Amino acid sequence: MKRTAPAIPLKDLVRSGKAVRLWLLVIAVTSSLLIYVGLAWAFAEEPIHFRDPYTGQTGEEWEEISTIHDDLTYVLALAAGFSISDSITLQIWDQLVDSEQIGPGDAISYTNCTGGAFYPPPDPDDVCGWKPHSHLIWPMWGSVKDADHCVTSRFGPYSPFFHFPHNNNREVGALHDWGWGLTDTLSAYEAYAWGGPGEFTVMQASCLYTRTAAITTSIQAGSLEAFATYIHSLADYYSHRECIALMDSLGMPWATHTLTGYPACDYNPLNPQPDDVHGREFYTYTDSLRTDAAIQHMYRELVARSLQREGEYFPLGMDTPLTAISGTPTLSETLSTFVHEWDFEHPYERRAWADQIAAAVLAQRSPLHRTYLPLVVALQQGWGEPVSGITTTYTIFKKDFVYGTTPPTVTDMREDDGGKIYSDKEGYEIRALTVYRAYDGQTLLDHQPVVFFVHGGAWIDGYRDWYQFVAYPFTGEEGWVTVVVDYRLTSDQVFIADQNCSLRATCVPTEATKAAWYPDNIDDVAAAFQWTVDHIAENGGDADKIIVFGHSAGGHLASLLATSTYTDHQAIPRSAIKGLISMSGAYDLNSLNHAFWDSAVTQTFHGGFDSVELLEQASPSTYVVSDTTLPPFYLLYAEDDLLSLTEQSLVFKNRLETLGFDATISYLAGYGHYTEMEAIAYFDEPPTQLIINWIEQVLQE
Repeated sequence: MKRTAPAIPLKDLVRSGKAVRLWLLVIAVTSSLLIYVGLAWAFAEEPIHFRDPYTGQTGEEWEEISTIHDDLTYVLALAAGFSISDSITLQIWDQLVDSEQIGPGDAISYTNCTGGAFYPPPDPDDVCGWKPHSHLIWPMWGSVKDADHCVTSRFGPYSPFFHFPHNNNREVGALHDWGWGLTDTLSAYEAYAWGGPGEFTVMQASCLYTRTAAITTSIQAGSLEAFATYIHSLADYYSHRECIALMDSLGMPWATHTLTGYPACDYNPLNPQPDDVHGREFYTYTDSLRTDAAIQHMYRELVARSLQREGEYFPLGMDTPLTAISGTPTLSETLSTFVHEWDFEHPYERRAWADQIAAAVLAQRSPLHRTYLPLVVALQQGWGEPVSGITTTYTIFKKDFVYGTTPPTVTDMREDDGGKIYSDKEGYEIRALTVYRAYDGQTLLDHQPVVFFVHGGAWIDGYRDWYQFVAYPFTGEEGWVTVVVDYRLTSDQVFIADQNCSLRATCVPTEATKAAWYPDNIDDVAAAFQWTVDHIAENGGDADKIIVFGHSAGGHLASLLATSTYTDHQAIPRSAIKGLISMSGAYDLNSLNHAFWDSAVTQTFHGGFDSVELLEQASPSTYVVSDTTLPPFYLLYAEDDLLSLTEQSLVFKNRLETLGFDATISYLAGYGHYTEMEAIAYFDEPPTQLIINWIEQVLQE
């Protein structure tokens, strides 16, 4: 039985609500002041002295190793909407990481083993045993002899990689003995920063068996301190991406170790380049945030964190003008000038410059009016819901729509396979799509170009929720609208959700009805496209700027949409397609390798490869003739593509070009059929940049 609370007069409720809000405001202000004063006092009482990583020496001369990094962390945090006290926390923890200090009383050092940096390391099993150790002392060259005080490495726990002694006469051997790859651990740092648990991979390295310092020093998963360490790791990632790629190509754990016959992985003071980004470890004077890509990525992380947890103000867009600075430069321009023109020899001037930027950012901020619920801005918009757990310049909102009614739902009987989740696809509305829109901190963007995406999966696999990442670069970074569509799959294990197969637990496949055959898939894509043309204007998009993008089987369906006049979608005007992007698609189905593609073709087309006329009808190349009109085509194919798809792309491009149509093609060296698609999740990956550049060119035309 439910218990009913006594009624309270409305005026008393309002009065009490005001009182509560007033008390909360007083508490919040008082707490913020106490935190600010406490942090400032503590930091003043416990000054940070940066240390030479090879000698352990401290002094004022070392205090400038990374303060530009710290200054910028503070400015970025303020711009992202963090409170002053939280921004100070992020800055202080950044300094703690860079100075090899974890916190009061605890520190981490380079692993130098017995006798110094260049001494051959002992067997870690003999010294440390098999248990993890958490007692960290700086500097502790000889502590490895004590099983209770095993030294860890600064770049093991925080910037998830090691720096190695140079000129140790061991050359490549050092890489084998001292190794911990970055790419396997950075994602774990991200997970831990957002609340974990992070699956950290800790390898035997020199004289240590260790866990990450984030764990050994009791930094809580999801805490602001854990987040600060992750932000620092991102900066170091951008410092050494080229080195990572080099070491990966050599099949080794990577390092800033100079190898005979290979260029140094660190900054070269004798030949400085714009992309050189790291600090003082090799006695150089540059910084981890010297690339715009690093700044943009770190800011996206801070914005996402601010919106979801700590932020009290709307994040500033990178194009926000800072009116308090002479000339009213944008935030992006201001940051770029700051990091590219700072003077190491005049740190006090740089600090004053950073203070000016911080003041300008503070003057530009607008309160978020939080009630301490995750991303309250979603409630203010009245459109969709925010996409959580991602880091993009714009906050991404999404909303689902149904574009068709037949069949109403389907049930997929396949078992979950890693990231492929089928168990939630019962009674599932397959003729639906998701629209993604960009939120700039104040409003949802309108009148934006549209990327209409059709997923792959050999016509038999894939769902739109698996491809949310497609919106990350297009919507999250460019501000465009992204539409990701579902269409009926032709798998022998997907059925109409009628009385025989409404639920997975009760479905009897032998009595159920297969969900689809060709041309159901292309008819669905066409219906979804027609819905987009008709309704995208009311959902943030511009119907005159629709780019269709498909991968693999989705590339085939997208290309068929743009060329075919045979099926039910013939009424759709091709003029509505501003441009067509097909990544590793199929264009002449009869010429596919029969042995390799037999299963997919047999499940999709009645009669399989024996149905020559049906496959010809379903082939985009059939409709590329001289007396038709087609949109510009952009074809991409991977170095390690699936069988037949390289030839398909080259032949189709040649056919388009021969008949006078606008066709561009790109070869994606180093990518495979699946990794080329996975790369789209990342704004700065080559496939993503190629596609964005092509779209921008088409839109300008």
